[in-house]
Amino acid sequence: MKCKSNKWIFLTLIMALTFIGCEKDNGDSTIEPETIVYSAGWSKNSSGVAIPGYWKNGIWNGLTTLSVNHYSCARSITVSNNDIYIGGYSTNSAGITVSGYWKNGNWIELPPVIPSKNSDVFSLAVSGSDIYAAGTCDVSGGNLPGYWKNGTWSALPKLDAAKSSSVVSIIVSGENIYVGGNNNNTNNISIPGYWKNNVWNALPALDISKNSYIQSLFVTGNDIYAGGFCFNNLNISIPGYWKNGVWFECSSIDATKNSEVNCITVSGNDVYTGGYSINNSGVRVPGYWKNGIWNGLSPLDGTKTAYVYSLEISGNDVYAGGITYNSSNIMIAGFWKNGIWNALPSIDITKHSQLCNMVIIDK
Repeated sequence: MKCKSNKWIFLTLIMALTFIGCEKDNGDSTIEPETIVYSAGWSKNSSGVAIPGYWKNGIWNGLTTLSVNHYSCARSITVSNNDIYIGGYSTNSAGITVSGYWKNGNWIELPPVIPSKNSDVFSLAVSGSDIYAAGTCDVSGGNLPGYWKNGTWSALPKLDAAKSSSVVSIIVSGENIYVGGNNNNTNNISIPGYWKNNVWNALPALDISKNSYIQSLFVTGNDIYAGGFCFNNLNISIPGYWKNGVWFECSSIDATKNSEVNCITVSGNDVYTGGYSINNSGVRVPGYWKNGIWNGLSPLDGTKTAYVYSLEISGNDVYAGGITYNSSNIMIAGFWKNGIWNALPSIDITKHSQLCNMVIIDK
């Protein structure tokens, strides 16, 4: 009996220790989600040629070009099913900018309306197996706006066939295709708006005799947000955004100076717009607006120009991508995370680099 009792106590102790050990292992094996920051843009080499590429968590990845002697640019980036898509242009040996995109580093050319004319991609969207690229093609009547779906071009209607128009964003939501852009009217005034399934929707301006511009588009549910700026009757650019066609003005550092919204995103009930505002010293200050309230960001040199071009929200973190000039007057690409500047490496530290667009992936 005594021997049997001791054995039982021993087995019970072993089981308890095993349970405790398993509990500890489960606690220690918690895996924190990984955040990957992708940023598209360009960096000049020692010859002063802009090389397109992207930074993944701060590591530069250059992209192939049609000509090593001519500029190319990565304007837009999106990630889908671990594939990296980057839209932009590459200039060929004849000096013609050719529209296209890179998929995992491989260049895919998109056919322009006129092969001997310039074309460009400004925004990309991937929906399932379909790839959408919004851009423009040069024609006899100026820039022709439109988009390619899986390589097939669809032109978008212009207000005046003889005037230029531009596109800035493409979004696919359900069965709907939204393309944000600016349409010049017969008076050559830029009218902001967007095409929904190829139908133009103009947005109101502060002064119909002045230019107004959309710079970015965001769609969530049934709501359509468009970030940009309008020139008022004093010819001052006023930052703001449209929500379902209604204009909301954002504050400026100095109401007598220009400010511009370059990008927009929405998180929950909060609207974030990024850009710059000129201070009373005439310096462009980078920053973003949260629900119309200005949040300035610190540049490398407070006497030099800086911009925000792209804005992303991940959890409680605010990422603002853009550029800032240093004391040597070199343009440095990078991003601010919660107000802290993170410079991105250049091909040549004595040459300019620019971040055009960024996307945050949480894994």
